[in-house]
Amino acid sequence: RPITSRNMTLSSEGYLPDLASFTDHRYNIVLSPTGSGKTYATVKWIQANQNLVVYVAPTIALIDQMKNDLQKANLCLWHYQEPSFYLEQGNYDVVVTTADSLHKIVNTLKSEGKHFELVFDEIHQSLDVFSRSNSLLESFEVALKAVNKALFLTGTLTDLQSAWLVDCIDQQTTINSDNI
Repeated sequence: RPITSRNMTLSSEGYLPDLASFTDHRYNIVLSPTGSGKTYATVKWIQANQNLVVYVAPTIALIDQMKNDLQKANLCLWHYQEPSFYLEQGNYDVVVTTADSLHKIVNTLKSEGKHFELVFDEIHQSLDVFSRSNSLLESFEVALKAVNKALFLTGTLTDLQSAWLVDCIDQQTTINSDNI
């Protein structure tokens, strides 16, 4: 399977350890309770990352929160709020976007030949967004195919959502294997 399961032990204070040692696969799911430090651990992971990271969240409020956290960490980011998107030329560490606009970001980065990694925060909510239409589902699948590495964060994931996510990843792994 393209996603392996392994337990991460929370610190004595109840926080996640460094994600770098955990994210050694192409697709990685972090299922951890609210308040366990997923955002903090993700910012640290982005700081240590060598590639551009596209951070995807289902709500503007979460996007704004992450924007502030990334700026406090002195990361260079592109944050957009308009439906029309043109990635300005620049050397960014992270692009912050919503699930609804992921396709615009991915298509732009692919056309520019840029390598990138994805962080899907609250993936359980983003899966609901992607399932609303075939075009949104296709944008999710294109992103999974194009990405070097993906990190899926959530405090909750239903069995149905988990199976659907694994199925989408299985399809991309099969497609990638068939093209080699």
